[in-house]
Amino acid sequence: MAMQPLTKEQLNYYKFADIVINEFPVALRQSFKYMWDTTLGQQSGCRTWDDSKEVRDRFLKSEDGFSIVPTDLSYNQWDFTSLYQAIIHSLSFSESDGTGKLESLSNKYVEPARRLLDGNFHRFGEKQISDAEKFALAIDQLHLLRNCLRLLSSNTGIAAETSEEYMRLVEEAFNVLNVATTTIKTKVNEDDFPTERVRKLKEDITNEFQAESEEKILESIKELKTVVQGELRKALKRYPKEMGEEAEETATEKKKTATERGELLKLNDLLLKILKSGLGLLLKVSGKAAVIEQILKPHYEAKKRSSEIQASVTGQQDAQPERELTKGTSKESEGAEKLGGQQDIQSERELTQGVKESEEAEILVGLHEIQPGSELTKGLSKKSEGSVESIGRLQQILPIASKFSDKTGLKIELKKTASRKGFRIVDNDGSGNCLFYALSDQLEIARGIKLKLNELRQRLVQYLRKNPKLPDETNLFNFVPGYQSWADYSEDMEQDGTWGDHIILFAAANCYQTCVRVVSPSAAHDVIMPSPSPVDKSRTLVLGYIHELHYVSLRSTQEEYQDIIEKIKKFEALHKDCIRVLPYRDEQRGQVYVQLYLFCGNNGRPKELIAAARKYFGEMDVDIRWTDLYKETSVVPNITPGMSRRLEKSEVDEISKIIDASLLTFNQHRNITAVYPSLKVKDSKRTNTPCIMVNVIGKDRIPIGETNIPEFVERFPVDIVEGFWIEAANPSNPIEPEERREYLRLGASIGIKGVAKYGTLGAFVKDNDGKFYLLSCNHVIGGTEKNEIIHPGWRQYTNSFKEYLGKCNELLNRMAETKTKLFPDNWQPVGLPELESALGQLKIMSENRIPPWAKNTGCYKDFIENAQKLEKLFNDPPRVVADLSFGFRGNVRINFSFGEQEISIDAAVAELRKEKVEALERNIFVQMVDTANYPSGNVITSDEVLSHPQEREWCKSGSATGHTSIKKSFEPLPIALKPPLSETVVYFDLLTNQVSTNVDSVYWRRCLLLENIEKPFSLGGDSGAVIFEKREGQKSMSGFGIVVGVHYDENCNLRGTIVSPLDIALETLSSRMGKSLQMVGNKFE
Repeated sequence: MAMQPLTKEQLNYYKFADIVINEFPVALRQSFKYMWDTTLGQQSGCRTWDDSKEVRDRFLKSEDGFSIVPTDLSYNQWDFTSLYQAIIHSLSFSESDGTGKLESLSNKYVEPARRLLDGNFHRFGEKQISDAEKFALAIDQLHLLRNCLRLLSSNTGIAAETSEEYMRLVEEAFNVLNVATTTIKTKVNEDDFPTERVRKLKEDITNEFQAESEEKILESIKELKTVVQGELRKALKRYPKEMGEEAEETATEKKKTATERGELLKLNDLLLKILKSGLGLLLKVSGKAAVIEQILKPHYEAKKRSSEIQASVTGQQDAQPERELTKGTSKESEGAEKLGGQQDIQSERELTQGVKESEEAEILVGLHEIQPGSELTKGLSKKSEGSVESIGRLQQILPIASKFSDKTGLKIELKKTASRKGFRIVDNDGSGNCLFYALSDQLEIARGIKLKLNELRQRLVQYLRKNPKLPDETNLFNFVPGYQSWADYSEDMEQDGTWGDHIILFAAANCYQTCVRVVSPSAAHDVIMPSPSPVDKSRTLVLGYIHELHYVSLRSTQEEYQDIIEKIKKFEALHKDCIRVLPYRDEQRGQVYVQLYLFCGNNGRPKELIAAARKYFGEMDVDIRWTDLYKETSVVPNITPGMSRRLEKSEVDEISKIIDASLLTFNQHRNITAVYPSLKVKDSKRTNTPCIMVNVIGKDRIPIGETNIPEFVERFPVDIVEGFWIEAANPSNPIEPEERREYLRLGASIGIKGVAKYGTLGAFVKDNDGKFYLLSCNHVIGGTEKNEIIHPGWRQYTNSFKEYLGKCNELLNRMAETKTKLFPDNWQPVGLPELESALGQLKIMSENRIPPWAKNTGCYKDFIENAQKLEKLFNDPPRVVADLSFGFRGNVRINFSFGEQEISIDAAVAELRKEKVEALERNIFVQMVDTANYPSGNVITSDEVLSHPQEREWCKSGSATGHTSIKKSFEPLPIALKPPLSETVVYFDLLTNQVSTNVDSVYWRRCLLLENIEKPFSLGGDSGAVIFEKREGQKSMSGFGIVVGVHYDENCNLRGTIVSPLDIALETLSSRMGKSLQMVGNKFE
C-alpha cells in the first residue's frame, strides 16, 4: 500500500530525525578528532588522529586500558553513544578542577550545567563562559536534542515553531563545534521525503533507540530487584541463625516468627510480580524479551556449588547477607523455605509463560555489573578499581540470548564476531575444564608456556590462596557467590571438572602478568582483565565466551599465518602478471590455499608464472588455485540507471575527502581494488543513495588475517561489489592488424623491443630544443632496462600473425580433411625464428596435403589470400621508431583552484628517430587512426574540467578499439586504485620539485574515471591513447587525458576508462626532464 503524503509536521519530524541519525555522529566524529589533535596529538611520541590501530591503542592506553568505546574498530564505525562517551566521559580529555585533580568534561562542565538547566536545553550562547565549557555543552546539547527524538512520534510530527527552535539549537551547537552546517540547511529546505527514504529512516530510528530502551528497562528492573532484596535481607537478619537459639524460642516468639516469615514470602512474591510487570513492559517496547533467570534464583539456592549457579551474580552487597543466611536454619525455617520455593516456582511459571510462546525468547543472565564509584568500590586504589570493574564486566558478559535461537547460533555469532576482529576459534570439549583448555592454549601461543590442564588449575588456585585480596585489601571473596568461605571456593575450584570463572581469569592475568581479553557475541565491547603490573599488550591472552559458561581460545589469524601471508605478498610483488595473490582458509578441510587472480584473456596463463607458483608454494605445503578474471568479464553494461540521478559535485567532493581520509582503513584489506564515490546499487540498478563504492576481488571470502570491511564511513554507506582494474596494455583478444604506413599516426600500436606488452601512441610532443617525442604510458614504453621503442608492439604483431595463420590452418584442414594444428594453444612466440618455422610448416603442408581438385574452390582462394597476408606481415616485422627519454608513474601533488590534491600520473616520452621525424615532416599533417579529426595542440586543464562540470564529448584513437567516443559525458569521477604489490611507490611534489620513493602515507593511485555510456570507450591495448574533447562543427580537438587502464565493477562488467590528466603529465615530465614539453598540433612542426 502506498504511503500517504506527509503533513508539514511529519516532514519536520523526518528532517529532524535525518539530521540526528546521520549528521550528529559526523559532528561528534569531527569534534573527537579535533580534541585529539589539539591535546594528546600534540604530546611527544603521540601523533594526530589517523584512525590507525596504533593511535586507537594510544587512546585506550590513555583511558587506563579500559573503555566502553570500541577502540578495536575504526572510529568511523563508532556510533553516537560511543563518540559521546569518547569525548565527554573519557579520561583522555579531562581538565584540571583548579585543585590539581583531573575531571572529565562531563564532571567539570556538563553535570553542573544540567543541574542549573532552565528548560530542556543549554543556553550557552547567552552566558559568558569559556570556550572549553561552551564546547562541552555543545556536545551535550546534541545529546539532549537526540533524546528529544526518542520522545517524538512520526504520526504527530513536530510543529513548525518547535522545529525551528530545534534547528536553531542544532546550528548553534554545530557552529560552536566548528562543523559545517551546509548539509543541515539543505535538508531543512527539502520539500518532501521519498518513500524509500522514510522507510529507511524509520528503520534507523528503531535501530538507534531499541537497544538503549531495552537496556534502560532492564536497569530499572535491576533497581527494583535491589530495593526488594534489600528489604528481604533486613527481614532475614531478624531470624535466629543457630538451631540452639531457635529451641529456646517461646510459643509467642514462634508465632511471631511464623507471621514474619509469611510477610517475607509475600515480599518475595511482590518481587516476582514487579519483575513480571517489568517484563511485560519490555515485551511491549521491544516486541521480544528474555526471562531474567538470575532474578528468579531465590536466596535459598545460595548453598549450591558455584558451577551450578555461576550465572547468578548479585555483587558484594548481596553476598554477605546470603552467607549469613546459609550458615544454619531450623527445620521450621527449612519448611518455610521449601514453601517459599514452591511459591517462587509458581510465580516463575507465570512469568515465563508469555515469553516461552515467543520463538525468539531466550534467557538473559548476568545482570549485575560492579562499577567504580559504587558503594562497593569506594576507597579503592586506581589499580584495584580497574580490577573490580573488569571482574564486574566479566560477571556481566553472560549472553543476552534473545538475539539467538540456541547455543549453536551463539557459537556462529561468536565465530562472526571473532572473524571480524581477526581471530578464529580453537574449540575444546569442555568437560568442566574449558576455561583451562583455553588459557593453556593461549599461554602456549602468546607466552611459550606449556602446562597441562591440571597443573595450570593448581597454579592458579595456589595463586589465589596466596593472594586473596586486591592491593587495597578488598577481599576477592566478595566477588564469589555461593560459598561459605574462601577456603571452600579454593577447594572446590581445585577439583577437576569445576567450571572456571571470572576470578580464575583474574588470577591468570596477575599470575602471568598479562592481560586477558574476553570476546563475546552478546557483549557490546570486549572485556579486558588487566594485570596490575605493566605488561606487553601484544602478548594478551584472547578468549571467546559462548553460552552456558563455555570458553574457547581465539587465535589471531594474522599472527598464526603471518609467515604465509608475508611469503604470499613477496610472490605478488615479484610477479606483475598477478592482480592479487591472497591466502584463504578452507573451513571444511581446515587447509590453507592460495588464490592467484590474473587477467589472461585468450593468451592463457603464462607458463613461467605457473612454474614459479608451483615451485614457490609447493615448498609451503599449500594448495594453489587460479582465477582468470577475463573469463568472468563482460563489456556489456550490467548495471542499469533505473530512476537514479547522478552525483552532485558537492557530494562527489564530500565523499572523496572522506575516502582520502579513510584510505588507511581500506588499505588493511588486500582484496580491495578500488574505492570511489557512487550511487548505491541494488538489484543491478543504481539507486538515488550516495555511497562509498568499494570494489573487491572474491567478495564472499575474507582473506586470512583480515576482517570485515566497514559498512559505513561517517554518514555514507559502503557498497561492496566485485570489481577490479587493469592497465590497458595488451588486448585480451586478437585484433585486426592496423594499416602500416611510412609515417606514424596517433592511435598506432607501440611497444618495447624484446618485451611482449604493447599499447598506444597517444600524441607527439616537442621540447624547447626542437626535439620531437612520442607520448604514451610509462607502463607501455618504460619501466624496463630496454629503451628501444618499436612499432607495432610485439604482442600485437604476433597476435595478428596467429590470426592469419589460424585462418590458413582451418582452411587447410577443411580442404585436406585433416585435424592438424600448426601451433599449440596459448602459443606465445618470442622471436622471428619461431614465426619463420611456422610459416615454413604451412608451405610444406599446403604443397603435400591440398588435393588438386580443391584448388578450384573458394576455400583455396581464401587460403591463398590469407597466406599472402601472412607472408607480407612476416616480411614487415616491428621496427624501432624511438628511444625512451623519460617516464614517470606515481602520485603527483599539485595545487588546484579548489585546493591541494594528489593525482596519479602514468606517462613517458621517447625521442623519435631521425627517419621517423623526416617521414612525419614529409606528410606535414598529424593524423589519427580511424578519424579525420586531429589535435589542435591545446590542452584543457584538469582544473577547468573538474571545477566546471558540463556535458562534453570525449574521443580517442587506440590500437585496440580504434576511434571511439563518449557523448553527453560530465566530468570524470575521482577514483582511488589500490595497486598490486609489484608496483613501486613514487611521489612527486610539483610545488617543491621533490621526488620520493619512501613516503609514510598510504600509496593508492588517485586517478579519474570516464564512465562508459553505451559501448566500451577503451579496452586492453589502448593504454597511452590521448583523450580529446570533440566539439560540434570542429575538426581540431584539445587534449585532456591519457588512457591508463580499464575498470570493471559489479559482476566484472566493464564500467569505464581510467585516466591520467594530460596537463599534469606534461608538467611533471617537463619538470623532471628540465625541459618544456608542448603537444604538437595539426601540423608536424
